[in-house]
Amino acid sequence: MKRTATIIFALLGGIATAHANEPCDAPGSIRMEPSSRLDDFGLLPGTYVPMTLSDGSVRLPVQRIGQMIAYIPLADLDSFAFPYTLLPNSPLQLTCGSPDSTNARAMTEALDLDFDFDGHGRKGVTASIGSFEAGAEDGARASLSYRHVVPLSGLGGARLAISVPLHYVRANDVPGQWLAGHGRASAWSAGVRLGLQIPLSPNWWITPAISYTAMDADRLLGGDGEMTTSSLSTNGRITGILGGEVQLAGLVGYSRAVRTGLTGQDAADYSRQRNGWLSAGIAYQAPVGRSMALRADYSFTHGGKDSLAYDNTHRASLMLKFLPVSESARAVSIGLTYVRAEHALPGMADYKSLSLTGSIAF
Repeated sequence: MKRTATIIFALLGGIATAHANEPCDAPGSIRMEPSSRLDDFGLLPGTYVPMTLSDGSVRLPVQRIGQMIAYIPLADLDSFAFPYTLLPNSPLQLTCGSPDSTNARAMTEALDLDFDFDGHGRKGVTASIGSFEAGAEDGARASLSYRHVVPLSGLGGARLAISVPLHYVRANDVPGQWLAGHGRASAWSAGVRLGLQIPLSPNWWITPAISYTAMDADRLLGGDGEMTTSSLSTNGRITGILGGEVQLAGLVGYSRAVRTGLTGQDAADYSRQRNGWLSAGIAYQAPVGRSMALRADYSFTHGGKDSLAYDNTHRASLMLKFLPVSESARAVSIGLTYVRAEHALPGMADYKSLSLTGSIAF
C-alpha cells in the first residue's frame, strides 16, 4: 500500500528537483513526445516517472487511452521506437560520478597525464571553460586549479604536491510540461589536495594522495556537501618514441561523502556516498619546431561500489605546448578537452562536454 501511494504521488505531483539523498542512478522523468508511434499503441504523450517493480525491473507507467496504464520496460523504449526526451532529476549531482562531480574530478586530477618528471614547473595554474549536455540537460562548466610542488630534502627526491581546485557548473532551464521542468541551477566547489610524489626511478613515480572538497550547490545538483578522497597513482615515461615521449598513468582511488558541519547540509541532505575508482591513461608528446610540442592524451575512469549515475568516463585532449627557451620563460599549454560519460542506465543521459583548456607553469 505504501509503495502504491508513493507511485501515485510521483505521477500526480512529480519530482521537480533532486535531493542529495536520492539514488545517483535514478533515471528521472521521461517525456513521451506526440507521435504516430504512440498512437499505434494507444498511448498518451506526457511526462512520466519510472518506477521499480518488486522483481527489480525498471518500467515506465504510461497512460493509455481510457485511463489504463501500460508498464513499459525502460530498456525497451528505444526498441519500440518511441520518441522521448529524458528529463533527469539526479545525474548531475556532485557526488554521482559525472565528469563535473566532485569525486570524479578528484580522480581525474590525481591521475595527472602531464606529470612533471624533471621538476621544471614547481608552480602552475590550469583553467578550463566549456559546455555540456546530459539527456535533456545542458549548461556550462568552468574550473581553475593552482598547484605547487615542493621538494623534500633528505627523502630521496620525493616532492610534496599541493593543489587547490575550484569548480563551477550551471544547469540551464528545462521547460516544464505536466510533471517535469526546473529553473537554472548552479554549484560551486573548492578543495585542497595533498600528494607525496615518490620517485622509484627517474621515469617512474608513485603518488599517494588525499583531498577534501566543500560544495555549495542548488538542490537540483545535490545540495551542499563535503567529499574526501584518497588515491594511489603511478606515472611512467618512455622517451625516444618517434622523436617524442609516451606517458602512462594508472590509479586506484576511494571517495566518501562526509558531514563535518563545515557546509550547510543537514541530516536529511547527507548522502552516505562511497565509491571505489580505477583509472588509466596514456599521453604522447612530440616536438613541433624548436619551442613547441603537440600533446595528445586519453584516459578511462570507472567508478563502483555505491550506485552512480555515471560508471564510465572517457576523456581525450589535444594540446599545443609552448616550451620555455630560457629560465625566465613560462611553459604554456592550450587546447581542447572532450569528455563522454556513460549513464548507468543505457541510453538515458550520457554526458558530453567540450572545453577550452589552458595552463601555465612558472
